[in-house]
Amino acid sequence: MIDTDIRTLANSIYSIGPAYAGGAMKEQLETLSREEFVEQLVQANQQRWDSGEAQQDRLYAGSEQRKTPSSAELAALANKYDPHNMDDSDYDDFLDDLAEIGAISQWEKRQLGYNNMIVMGYYGADGKYVSCEPLAYVSEALPDGGQRLFHRTEANGDILRWVTDRLQWTSGGSQEERTAQQKMQEMFQALSETLERMEGARPDRAGAEVSKSELRRQLADPDSDFYSAMRLKLQQSMEEREEQEREQAIIDALGKILDVMSGGEDAKRSDVPRSTAEIAQRISEYEPDSPERVQLEQLLRRLASLGLYVDLAGLDNVEDSESTFETLTKLLMKQETNSTPQ
Repeated sequence: MIDTDIRTLANSIYSIGPAYAGGAMKEQLETLSREEFVEQLVQANQQRWDSGEAQQDRLYAGSEQRKTPSSAELAALANKYDPHNMDDSDYDDFLDDLAEIGAISQWEKRQLGYNNMIVMGYYGADGKYVSCEPLAYVSEALPDGGQRLFHRTEANGDILRWVTDRLQWTSGGSQEERTAQQKMQEMFQALSETLERMEGARPDRAGAEVSKSELRRQLADPDSDFYSAMRLKLQQSMEEREEQEREQAIIDALGKILDVMSGGEDAKRSDVPRSTAEIAQRISEYEPDSPERVQLEQLLRRLASLGLYVDLAGLDNVEDSESTFETLTKLLMKQETNSTPQ
């Protein structure tokens, strides 16, 4: 049971102290009367509050306001610590760095388990005991029936997971317990936000999903990287689609010519270009923005890039039989043989 005031605590220490104390404490207990020892402890506690030492312990790097780590400070933390893998030594160093930044106070550092401390409360300026840890917590069970993590030692070094789970525990009870719970929640919430930002900034997480808080910030800023990347992706998608349409136009035009060359039903159609020269002539007949003109221009450029010259005028009298049918490859080879070498 916790002693409710500093005098009760002093009496308890005096009763059992001589058997366990050492050094200066043992000497005091052996030379001072009970009343003298109690009064000395009461005065020491009062002086700690009157001098401002106790209040200083609860400041954030000298300020009454908690500080949020800057981008540079966050990058340094992310390079130094892994939110999912910290042993006791790493964790203590991490808390030291947070206290130096002003993200937590020296008092909160001990509450968070610095050097494996367990802080239940303290004695105020009036000597009364003030609880910092509600006596009972509750949390909803996980879908698999298990419980969320409560103690850091249960997390096996995964500090981010522990803090995330710890925020899900709540307490009821007296007004004092609810006040203590609120202060603890504020402390764990600040720690959680810092760890999440570190997770998104770690070098080994480059390209990974940004933290929720960072994503919310980017969504609110139309000039953020989020929207820049989205616009770039849309532009690339449109360019790929246009390229596919150009390729399809060339395929369609080649399809018409191949139909003519194979002696199909379109062989005698006058609207189908039958040579490179006719394609060029047909292009000049269309308006500059005509889809047909664009299609034929693309076809002509592609044929030129392949070094092909098309002339189907000599195919009108080719018999439609398997013995006289020539493939496109044979036709091109024959024309190349009969023509003057380039």
